Amino acid sequence: MIVSNNMKLRLMAKTFAGLLTTLAASALLILPGCSTTNLSPVEAVQVKELSLLLSRTALSGTDFEQYKLASDGSLFIECGVIKGGRYIPTFQKLDELDDEHKQKLEHALATLLTTTNYQKNSFDSPGKHINIIDRGKFEVTFSADTESGLITNSVQTSLDSVADPTNPGERQLKELATQIRTGVSFYEPICNNREFYGLPGKLYPRNRLSEES
Repeated sequence: MIVSNNMKLRLMAKTFAGLLTTLAASALLILPGCSTTNLSPVEAVQVKELSLLLSRTALSGTDFEQYKLASDGSLFIECGVIKGGRYIPTFQKLDELDDEHKQKLEHALATLLTTTNYQKNSFDSPGKHINIIDRGKFEVTFSADTESGLITNSVQTSLDSVADPTNPGERQLKELATQIRTGVSFYEPICNNREFYGLPGKLYPRNRLSEES
């Protein structure tokens, strides 16, 4: 059968268009930030339990915040002061972390597990609450299901190093803490701390700000 030149051109154009579509789809899978999934290509984790303890000394004393997250998203919150080694809470609340913040927290934890800082435990040493130039304490303890099995571990470092991160491990610790502090359901500052020594907190929505001004 004889095929005309016009038909040949149409067939070639159709084949070339299909090739471009395939290449474009492949590029979306490998270019950073273009994945169609919510998580980066790191092993997904599902938090069973997670505890976060923050503390730092200021002129007025030593402040602390503590969060305990369960697998169902329930979140116990307390904050207050440390005196003579004793934790004295001035605020306690049982809250819930919404699905969006919980997913972002688990993503941060999954990414943290891949960092060299975590794998070699090369974090800044935690402070000792000696004076106001002390760098504070940041401690996270977690139990999480992964594709490789259950992981239970903890990371202890200084609060200042997480608040002003300089490496991938510290950045993921800050992201983890940020998702907890911004994921609470209420807008009142936790123990009057909108931020906790550089760690972000939940912002008022614009309508609440306009109502109060």
